[in-house]
Amino acid sequence: MTLDYDLGLNDHSFEWTNASSWPVLLDAMAAMGCKWVRMDLALVQVSGTNYPYVVGGAGTAARVAAFAAAAKTAGLNVLFALIYPSLATSQADTLASELAALVSAPGCQGLAWEIGNEPEYGGIDPVVYAEVVNVVYPAMKAADPTCRVGVGVVANVNMGGKGQSWLAKAFAAGFVGDFLSYHSYDGWSGVASPDVPPAQWWGGNGVLAICQQFENWAIGQGWHGDFWITETGIQSTDPSGGMTLALQAQWMGELLPLYEQLSPVPKVVCVYELSDEGQGSDIDWGMMTGEGIGPKPVYAVVQALAAPAPPPVPTPPPPPPAPETADQYAAAHGMVVIDVAEARQAIHVGISYYTWSNGAMHGSRLPSIPTGITLYAFAAPLDAHHIHHAGP
Repeated sequence: MTLDYDLGLNDHSFEWTNASSWPVLLDAMAAMGCKWVRMDLALVQVSGTNYPYVVGGAGTAARVAAFAAAAKTAGLNVLFALIYPSLATSQADTLASELAALVSAPGCQGLAWEIGNEPEYGGIDPVVYAEVVNVVYPAMKAADPTCRVGVGVVANVNMGGKGQSWLAKAFAAGFVGDFLSYHSYDGWSGVASPDVPPAQWWGGNGVLAICQQFENWAIGQGWHGDFWITETGIQSTDPSGGMTLALQAQWMGELLPLYEQLSPVPKVVCVYELSDEGQGSDIDWGMMTGEGIGPKPVYAVVQALAAPAPPPVPTPPPPPPAPETADQYAAAHGMVVIDVAEARQAIHVGISYYTWSNGAMHGSRLPSIPTGITLYAFAAPLDAHHIHHAGP
């Protein structure tokens, strides 16, 4: 099976200071059939443990370029989620200058970027967010026209959810971007039963219905760009104790194909995440039990979904046409079968008779008429001279 969108993976296991560890994780992603890796990139100090891999200062562009090169070697594209603990309109020009310099740095062109990550949970005002994006986005595109910039990046997209309500205010203020990014998690937690598949989450109003309603609403707000789902996933354990490794695999196998039915289909869907972690709510979301090692049952399920379609079986060429027969040639050219007596009469009045050999008609006006073979002549000259002929 081949998904109708590009599959990506999130992961927090990358250590920015240890580039030698990257290939193991990137190769594990590529082996699943992924085309994208999504990384958090904090350009300013972020407190707490959620974003331990802070990147900043003079080495930022070089590290971003090195990671992008490693991902390209593994056959992956890179999406960086730019993490900000806060935003203010007064920062817009500074952020625009910094990001323009980053996306135009050697090795950093052609990447994808998201402005923020679930900003509705970070206390970022949606109107301020829109104002900042409207300054930052054109600066990034002018510096690197090949970059792609995602905006919104909200969770809780069900109507009335925190993310959708936050985004409504940003839309009212007006903002621009290449793709609208959202996260699809709502409703599964606590529904730990194999009898309640993803299509029936949210009390029967399933994943497909919620996401479609959100996309329709965004289009109604004036959004004309693409949609990307940059986080979605299912844990293999949960507080209720009902989740299992097998159920995680089963549900992921049902969840990912649902996104193909959206209209428009998201360009990219990023699963959260490659490796299990031991940090609070991030426990057991992984496709693997460790950093690029120990695949869980879900790994093979996702791998099968993302596998490229087998090449089409070539259609064999049609058999060559059967050689043309004497009767076919005669019918196509207005010829008829004549007997020996008629052939002699035809010769007498200057009409040729013909014999068939080696796939062609051969004419003769010689008085010596061969015997034991079929003789042909053109019907019109025969009729004009009132010579009776055999055959049709």
